[in-house]
Amino acid sequence: MGFERTTTPNAVPLGVSRPPLEVQDLPTPEEVFRLPKIGLKETVFYVIGPSLIALGISIGSGEWLLGPLNVGTYGFYGTGFVILISIILQAFYNMEIGRWVIATGEVPSLGWARVPPGWQLWVPLSLIIVYFAFLWGGWAA
Repeated sequence: MGFERTTTPNAVPLGVSRPPLEVQDLPTPEEVFRLPKIGLKETVFYVIGPSLIALGISIGSGEWLLGPLNVGTYGFYGTGFVILISIILQAFYNMEIGRWVIATGEVPSLGWARVPPGWQLWVPLSLIIVYFAFLWGGWAA
C-alpha cells in the first residue's frame, strides 16, 4: 500500500491496510448544536425528535409490518420466535455499530477493511453477503 507510516502521539494503528486513526476529543452537545445551553426543551427538539424520526424510518416494514403479518398467517410458534430473536439481535447490532461510529468516526466497513488480510478480501466478501441478503428473501418467498 502507499500509506506513510508516520507515528504521531494522537494516531492509533488499527490493522495493516489502512492509515492510523487520529484520536480527538468528542465535542460537547452545545458545540454540536451551536447552542449556549442544552436544557429539556433543546434536548427534546434537537436530540429526541430527530432520533424518533430516524428510528421510525429504520425500523420500517420488517418488524412492524411483516412480523405481525407472518405471525397472523403462520402462527406464533416458529415465526414468532424467529422474529423475536431477530429484533433482539438487531438491537444489539445497532447499538454496537453506533458505538463503533462514535468511537472511531468511521463506518464499520472501513473498520473491517483494517482487519488482515485487508480490504482486498473484506470489501468483495461484504458486497457478496449484502447482495445475497437481498436475494434470499425473494428466493424463500
